[in-house]
Amino acid sequence: MYLREKLITALKAKNIIFIVLAVIFIISSAAVILDLYSVYHNDMETFRTAKAMPSAILFLKIGIILLVEALISNKLIFDATFYSRCFEGDLDGYVEYEDLADITVKKKFIVKLQLLFFSSIYMKNYSLKTVDGKEKIVLHSKTVTCQCQSCGAPVEKKIYFTGECPYCGSSDLFAKVISGDRFYSIKSDFSSVRNKPDYYTCKRLTSKKASSLIRLILALIVLAIFSMYLIDQIQKYNDHDYQVKILLSPDNHLKSFDLIKKDIMGNIIFAGTFVAAFLPISIFGILRTRAIITAETCSKKFGNYPKPYVNASDIPPETSNVKPARKLKKVKSSLRRGYLKNCSLEKNENIVRVALAKQVVKDKCPFCAAPITGVVNDNYKCSYCGNMIMGVVAKKTEN
Repeated sequence: MYLREKLITALKAKNIIFIVLAVIFIISSAAVILDLYSVYHNDMETFRTAKAMPSAILFLKIGIILLVEALISNKLIFDATFYSRCFEGDLDGYVEYEDLADITVKKKFIVKLQLLFFSSIYMKNYSLKTVDGKEKIVLHSKTVTCQCQSCGAPVEKKIYFTGECPYCGSSDLFAKVISGDRFYSIKSDFSSVRNKPDYYTCKRLTSKKASSLIRLILALIVLAIFSMYLIDQIQKYNDHDYQVKILLSPDNHLKSFDLIKKDIMGNIIFAGTFVAAFLPISIFGILRTRAIITAETCSKKFGNYPKPYVNASDIPPETSNVKPARKLKKVKSSLRRGYLKNCSLEKNENIVRVALAKQVVKDKCPFCAAPITGVVNDNYKCSYCGNMIMGVVAKKTEN
């Protein structure tokens, strides 16, 4: 509801194209420049004025610009997705900058600048305003009712975190929410998803894990092969005995030390180019695989956890060697990448926790689950079950 889904999908496709083009431009341009340097390193004037130099430098600059733009865009999309998850689970329509700063481990002014920027590109349905003398994010939604599903008693937002209704002790929560002329509900579906770890992971997580591992292993193999080859060629470049052996070999077509060194330098450039390309690919692959493994291990814990929230100390791995802040950071990374779902990082009583099983059901009647469309009045009568939904288009009181 808070993301511009179609635009983000298009931007993700654009980023993939930019990264592929950037890698091609950077590798090919760098190879040309290094090859020219190996040939003309004793004649810098010829090196600088070579015909291939201007185009190589141009494509190198274009490649760097495309790569930086794509990486920044991907990071911003991840951040926007994370903010959207936080907003969708909110029950009172107001989000404070301090809470988001603590959850994201960012400065308050960074959060504010990002949300101001995101409102015009990646996100929608919120505004930045001063409410009761305090700067807040105001969501374009209204909580009509918030009640216990077991006994029907009205409950406060904090009950969701403690998991206890003051009347019957239940942890089930149901909130009716409107946004503009659209109705949806937020409910704590905690009891129905016990022993169902898949509820907390994205679709086809197992296949994504296998694909990520295969790509990571292949990238590491290529990186290892060319790294060893690069080291070997660097050693040979400074090994006079080896060069003498090559020069005296009957099968050798290189008739001077200078030609042998140029040949070795060409091999160094060739190997170095592949190392430079596959090193970041391997690093990104490690981060992606780690996020998938985090989703896998956390979902098993979340699916059998006895409470509707998880403290940082209880997030896997449950060892004293791993600090809670680091665990929360790994969960945040998995959430940002979309591998974990139906949970969110939220702050309550000055503690950042993982809130579980919060399910958003959009545009459905709370009585019969029929779609609700075309709301124009304060009250809406469901065309399927005939029940009246009160205050569907109520306005939130704002200062």
